[in-house]
Amino acid sequence: MTTITTIRKRADFVRLNRARKVMADYFILRCGTATGDGIEVGYTVTTKCGNAVIRNRIKRRLRALVAELAPTLAQPGKAYNFIARADVSPSAADVDYPLLREAVRQAFTRAAS
Repeated sequence: MTTITTIRKRADFVRLNRARKVMADYFILRCGTATGDGIEVGYTVTTKCGNAVIRNRIKRRLRALVAELAPTLAQPGKAYNFIARADVSPSAADVDYPLLREAVRQAFTRAAS
């Protein structure tokens, strides 16, 4: 089984900023090569998205969807960074959960191709 680890170091986020970009309705997905052989996932939610409560809600929702979908859709050896978009309405915190799930599924599929 492939392990999913969380990206925490700034250098890894900076490295992924130069990686492939997949645009989705509620977030941007950056996809690059992982430092290990598992799946690495990071979450970037800026203060433009809202206060701490809203930012944490977005991260919780994305983490739950990644835990559900990544074992089947994400590629081992890849690193992903979900960057929440502040310029959309509704935001990732307010959109219906099935719509957000479909956006994450489509982003993983497009990143794999």
